Amino acid sequence: MNRFNNYDMTAISLEKVESLIDEYLNQVNNPYLKKVAVQINNNDLEVKIEPYYEDSDKWETLINLLKVKKVNFWFRDDDAGVDNCSLIHLIEFMNNLNINILIAAIPKETDDNLAIKLKKYSNIRIGQHGYSHNNYSKEEQSEYPENRNEELVKSEIIRGRDKLKDLFGNKFINVFIPPWFEIDKKFQKIIKRENFVAMSNYWGNHINEFNLIEANCQVDLVDWDIAYTFGGEEFVLNQIINELENDSSNIGILLHHERMGEESYSFLNKLITILNKYANITSIEEVIKSLGGEND
Repeated sequence: MNRFNNYDMTAISLEKVESLIDEYLNQVNNPYLKKVAVQINNNDLEVKIEPYYEDSDKWETLINLLKVKKVNFWFRDDDAGVDNCSLIHLIEFMNNLNINILIAAIPKETDDNLAIKLKKYSNIRIGQHGYSHNNYSKEEQSEYPENRNEELVKSEIIRGRDKLKDLFGNKFINVFIPPWFEIDKKFQKIIKRENFVAMSNYWGNHINEFNLIEANCQVDLVDWDIAYTFGGEEFVLNQIINELENDSSNIGILLHHERMGEESYSFLNKLITILNKYANITSIEEVIKSLGGEND
């Protein structure tokens, strides 16, 4: 899935290796050619898939728009607690470029080991990504559909927040990120009552009907419709250009560390170089302030 997966060679057969490769290729269902790399490191088998994408001709369009518009860009990465080796790689990459990033951590999956690994990084803030990232809906995937018990959800949210505060200290920021971008209104009320300073979801930035700031992302590197991995230059640039043409002043770029490979990082490096020259790359705290709130 455009990432490395490790398997214990002492517990895997050649037939299993072949079936894994076939499985990954079937999952990355897009029209581009794929490269599959398999290598053995000690007792670990590493399987890596990289889609090939054509270069886009939209870079000049992007630069021309950025030259005439004053825009803030910021970055969020979802699903901390899943594939944390890839997470560390992403944080190191962003840290080397002096880029701040909001890490959406799943409380149930996050532990002391991850907290220790992230302690040295000053370019990260930790937000709360639901509680367990389980799907409780028979329709759109959601951890917070209407049918869930209100008191149970409230206790999970509070328990998750307390755990992340204990693990990450002042790196934790009171921002709630709903898994799959779905959350029923009655649970948004709970988030507001529990004094979260903002919710970070998807789509446009605004203050919602519960007077809750939504510092949202609008651009996703992953093409969830057909690829479940990096969608390519054209796919991402079209999203950014659309936001610029609609006069968005704060544009959030959503990442998923577990689905990022060489192509993703090559694109991201090129994009950040251009944004540093023609736009402003900021932090989640500054975005919240610009939308009318302060982080406590």
